[in-house]
Amino acid sequence: MVEKGDEAKPPNRTHIHDPRFENLPELWYKIHVLIFDLRSYQTNTGSRDRLEIIVDPSYIGSPYFTSCEVAIIKFPPNRWEQGTNNACGAYR
Repeated sequence: MVEKGDEAKPPNRTHIHDPRFENLPELWYKIHVLIFDLRSYQTNTGSRDRLEIIVDPSYIGSPYFTSCEVAIIKFPPNRWEQGTNNACGAYR
């Protein structure tokens, strides 16, 4: 898991609005860390180290996200509203 005290922090700005993330600021932060790491792969050893241990081809998984967070990111909102794949109960 990526900790907030890591050596490299992503910029604190966002222009994307998705209601799935409104009540999940920690998840939003983790998404920013992943994007930062993808952009900084060649210049930041911490980014490179985290990215090189990912096994999911979509990069949505450990060490960045828990299995519940993966479900929130990968499943479209209409599936959550119908109650399917809502194992986390995080999105209502």
